[in-house]
Amino acid sequence: MKQVNVYRVPDDEPILIGTLRVDDERKATFSYSKDYLASGNPRPLALSLPCKDDIFDASDIAPYFTGLLPEGEPRERTAAALGVDIDDYVTLLERLGHDCIGAVMFRDVNDDPSHWKADAYTPLDRGEFKKTVSELANEVASNIASRLSLCGTQGKVGLALINGTWCRPAAGAASTHILKTSYLRDIPELEYCCMHAASALGINVPETTLIDAARPVIASKRYDRIVDAGKTPMVRRLHQADIAQHLGILPNMKYAELEGGTYKSLARLLRAVSGNPAYDIDQLARIVVANYLLGNCDNHLKNLSLIEADGTLRLAPAYDLVSTTRFERFSREMGARIGTTRAIDDVRPHDFALLCNDLGIASKAFKRICAQAIAVMPEAILDAGSSECALEATPFVAEDMVEESQRRIDVLREYAR
Repeated sequence: MKQVNVYRVPDDEPILIGTLRVDDERKATFSYSKDYLASGNPRPLALSLPCKDDIFDASDIAPYFTGLLPEGEPRERTAAALGVDIDDYVTLLERLGHDCIGAVMFRDVNDDPSHWKADAYTPLDRGEFKKTVSELANEVASNIASRLSLCGTQGKVGLALINGTWCRPAAGAASTHILKTSYLRDIPELEYCCMHAASALGINVPETTLIDAARPVIASKRYDRIVDAGKTPMVRRLHQADIAQHLGILPNMKYAELEGGTYKSLARLLRAVSGNPAYDIDQLARIVVANYLLGNCDNHLKNLSLIEADGTLRLAPAYDLVSTTRFERFSREMGARIGTTRAIDDVRPHDFALLCNDLGIASKAFKRICAQAIAVMPEAILDAGSSECALEATPFVAEDMVEESQRRIDVLREYAR
């Protein structure tokens, strides 16, 4: 039987919370540690895995644990490089899961925690940094070296910015930033402009910047990490899980419409579990409007998360906002229905009235959000195009984004008047 321990790492001292086990028939199970359950305030990994003295079977645990791993081609490349079966998520987490999304860590049951170092970082010189982040082919080797597991389909690298120097985490240290590039033209610039525009609408977003490293790179500060200042800064981890993980939905079903409507279900969930439901539902409403105006159809269940804050769950900052309608090859079906349709080009003003009802917020308040989006987001996109970190193509990307969004702006304007 294979066994992998699961730890929470709120500070520099890992806390054993449970164990993953794989039997001889390759069936995986998970159970929380009895000591953890008996501690003062045990917290579940996700709402789908409540803290109880029980054995969770494979169907229960797969959504959360597979949801921590890369998807698609990045996962295929990583599994091949490690010589691990692509479906063996327990071994993949054991090999990669020293720095995951949230505050979890995975180690072999025989691994000695005293050998872990929360401040083990290897500085990168400029040449090493550019090589690491500019070539997607390096992403697998870099993430294996750092024992980093980042979910999603896009190639990503996790690095730490320590006292102004980019570093590769090692031996259990945590990254502070996620860096992405793309073979598709303009993706980093599009994401940068989208995040800038979302912030202008009052949406909580992580700090992002563009880097010229042979090809454009976007660096996003991890909101599930807090850097405590000092000569040797300590990086603390905050726990989070995405909506698919919380609801027990496998990554390959992340585009599924939730029963009764995704946004209605999400608003109901926030009312039930959020430490500040009114604020978080307002944030959700702003995110939906922003995604529509920006043309982001990749707004699936893994692109919204809940993060632990002061002992409660809160809607996490928005992330991975990209104007997908810029590319003909991408689907124009949104990840969730607005009103009567998932097709972004078929959304009409009355669909926003239905969305308002689904969210359960006052019509006047929702119309104000839509009016604000029209007023501030196009200008914010153009501002991003001429910002301090803008690259050569960024102004042109920004102008194209504003032009492409005009029809959707008109729909929002008609609804908001």
